[in-house]
Amino acid sequence: MAVYKRNHAWYYDFYHANRRIKKKSRAPSRRLAELEMRRHMESLLKGDLGVDSRSVNLQQIIDRYVEHSRQFKWGFTPRTTGSATFRWTRNSGIS
Repeated sequence: MAVYKRNHAWYYDFYHANRRIKKKSRAPSRRLAELEMRRHMESLLKGDLGVDSRSVNLQQIIDRYVEHSRQFKWGFTPRTTGSATFRWTRNSGIS
């Protein structure tokens, strides 16, 4: 947690849930900037700002990637008509 002054304005920064939060305070003094930072921290702890809404586990990410790759990724299969070129087909099992 830090409160500091830069270019005639007070700033505060701190970490919450492994994320750095850095904001410019609207306060005219250091003491009021510290109070604003504490209020911001309290609202995060209460869940008012919805920081925890992005929590996704690894299995959900893998499932989304597999579903996406089945729909949009392209694979290639060799053409069986004697040509050495490749024909691009979707990953739907059609050769």
